Amino acid sequence: LEDGADYVFLLNNDTTTEPDTISALVHAAVQHPEAGLLTPVIHHHDRPAETWFAGSRIDLSRGVAVHDNSSPPPRDADVREIPWASGCAMLIPAKLIEQVGGFDERFFLNWEDVDLSLRVRAAGRSVLLVPSARIYHKVSRSLNGNAALGRYYHVRNQLLLMTLHARRFAAQGRPTVF
Repeated sequence: LEDGADYVFLLNNDTTTEPDTISALVHAAVQHPEAGLLTPVIHHHDRPAETWFAGSRIDLSRGVAVHDNSSPPPRDADVREIPWASGCAMLIPAKLIEQVGGFDERFFLNWEDVDLSLRVRAAGRSVLLVPSARIYHKVSRSLNGNAALGRYYHVRNQLLLMTLHARRFAAQGRPTVF
C-alpha cells in the first residue's frame, strides 16, 4: 500500500497458484469496477480435480456461511457474484482497504473472510468469483490436527459475526440470506 499498489492479493501460505491467477483476478477487477473482493476457484492441493471453494451461501439469521460447490464453474464461465469470498485467496482494491479496513483481528482463524466480505457489501461493493483464476489449497494444515481448537474458533467467531452483522443487515432492510 505504501508503494501505491492498485490492488492487494491476499493468499494463504499453504497454497499454490496457477501462473495466470493474479492476472485473471486483476483483469476481472478492471472489467468489474463495482467489485470489492475477487476470489478464484479453489481446488484441493492433494486432489486437484476436486473443488474446495466455488462459491458461497450465507444465512445471517442462523449464523450459517458455507462453501457452495454444487455447480463448480468451468474456467471459461463468466465472473459471478457470491455472498462472501474465501480468505484463502482474494484480491481487493487498495482504496477499498483504506475505506473498510482489512481483516478484523478479533476473527482469529475463522470467519474473518465472511466478516470482510460483509463489510465490503455494506460499502456498496460486490464480491465476485473468477472462474478463470485457480489455486490449490492444502486444507486445514494450520490447525496441525487440533480439531478442538478449530471447533472453538468456529463457534466463537460465528457468534461474533452474528453479533456484528445480522441485526445491522436486518435493520437496514437488507437480506440476511443470500
